[in-house]
Amino acid sequence: MALGRAVHGWIKAYMAASLILHIDMNSYFASVEQQANPFLRGKPIGITGKDQTRSIIATASLEAKRLGVQTAMSTWEAKRICPALILYPGDPEKYADIMHRFNKIYRQVTDRVEEFSVDESFLDLTEVAKDYFGATCIALAIREQLKEELGSHITASIGIGPNKLMAKLCSGQMKPNGLTVVTPEEVIARLDASKLQDVCGIGPRIEQHLNQLGIFTF
Repeated sequence: MALGRAVHGWIKAYMAASLILHIDMNSYFASVEQQANPFLRGKPIGITGKDQTRSIIATASLEAKRLGVQTAMSTWEAKRICPALILYPGDPEKYADIMHRFNKIYRQVTDRVEEFSVDESFLDLTEVAKDYFGATCIALAIREQLKEELGSHITASIGIGPNKLMAKLCSGQMKPNGLTVVTPEEVIARLDASKLQDVCGIGPRIEQHLNQLGIFTF
């Protein structure tokens, strides 16, 4: 018991030093195309490579996801599941341009921005926000600026936590267009309520290995 209390105290003290925000664009490639082309709005679309017959779904729109279409699914399987699915060729230059535009918005808030992928970034707000209320206000302001700059069809889910791991976990727990905050005091409870694969870096094979070791929960 004493060791458990010591470990919890150490974790809280370690994580309280940082304040991290993770912003993850929702159905990024698809939402960019829906913003650019009104004909695609409200319809199930799947972004593909140039050769659509041998391609996979790089990104499914929210409408397509609700009908069972998933990222990395082959185009033929996606069409089988959703015959009304519109296959649309991806435009990497367009997505890169939008990425630079939203990261420029982030850098107006802090110069400590990490571009984690083409559609997600970490912002270190430790010296900017001071506390979680301040970080939440900044997140809401960023959301409004994204809407004004990029359009209402490009949305983002935002997670705020004491480190990158928790911020990314939070951003994935309320989609689309969600905002989730986890303070250091809430970290253990949030992990206990999460599946192993919810955490970045734990995929099916690692989870299987953990299960073989008798590990099924955090």
